[in-house]
Amino acid sequence: DGGWGAWTSWSLCSKTCGGAVVTRTRECNSPEPSNGGKPCEPSDAKETKEDCTKPSGPRDGEWSDWSEWSHCSVTCGGGVISRSRECTNPEPARGGKTCPGDDTETAQDCLEPCPS
Repeated sequence: DGGWGAWTSWSLCSKTCGGAVVTRTRECNSPEPSNGGKPCEPSDAKETKEDCTKPSGPRDGEWSDWSEWSHCSVTCGGGVISRSRECTNPEPARGGKTCPGDDTETAQDCLEPCPS
């Protein structure tokens, strides 16, 4: 099945008053659906818009998707893999809270023991 990719950066504000919006988009390419897999759901999550002319209250940050897992740190005998995410979906603004939790995740023992 398909998975949503990262959001693009926000566009510039479309005008300076009344009903102006900023937009950002993302593609169904992480991964793309293949071999009969389903497209990303919901289909309306490809684009998002926000009013950019009215100041608003605090905006809390939200996490981006996790990155792919790294390669194992060794070729045999334990090792560590990790992945990361960023507090940019959206970034906190106007005094909003930062994202809760850690921005990095690790896992131990990613490979078989070394031969003796």
